[in-house]
Amino acid sequence: MGAVRRSPWIPLALALLAGCSSPWYGARFVPSPLEVGLTAAGEPRAEARALLAVRGILRARKGEPARVEVHLRLENVGDVPLVLDPEGFDLVTSDLISFRAPEVEPPAGVEVAPGDQGLWVLRFATPEDRGVDELDWSGLNVRFRVRFGERAVVTGVTFDRMDLPYGGAYYDPWWGPYPYYGSRWSVGVGVGVSN
Repeated sequence: MGAVRRSPWIPLALALLAGCSSPWYGARFVPSPLEVGLTAAGEPRAEARALLAVRGILRARKGEPARVEVHLRLENVGDVPLVLDPEGFDLVTSDLISFRAPEVEPPAGVEVAPGDQGLWVLRFATPEDRGVDELDWSGLNVRFRVRFGERAVVTGVTFDRMDLPYGGAYYDPWWGPYPYYGSRWSVGVGVGVSN
């Protein structure tokens, strides 16, 4: 039996097909996850750890606009219960255009007890008067508000865009790794280094 020879065009063809059928646009945002500490001024026992990751940009579907999906994990590391405020969200692009209020799953407003944690998925729909091609996607800023009792803590975090080859949908360990290209990020799979 002879060895099977693989064509170098097969990975490219598969990558292009996968990119076309993906419900996601081919963009990633870093750092992922991003960690930020939360404390309430004048209340040393009110502390939390927030981890955020931009999952990606979902393409528009019938009757639904494109949406940015953000995952948020809150860990209550203090002694005061906290609540993710359902009215405290904002997402803006690098050109400072705000998105619509997000769909939040599960609904915000549930108390996170000391030593406990909560995980939410936030889906921000693109603005009604702007298409995806009319926005500056080089960065995203997510703002959210947490309440420790009566004290509100507002936090904003920024993510930078990192483009992936072939729409970010394909990696073949036999033929790869393919370097990232198309942005200021320039090294192999799983690691980003700024030029």
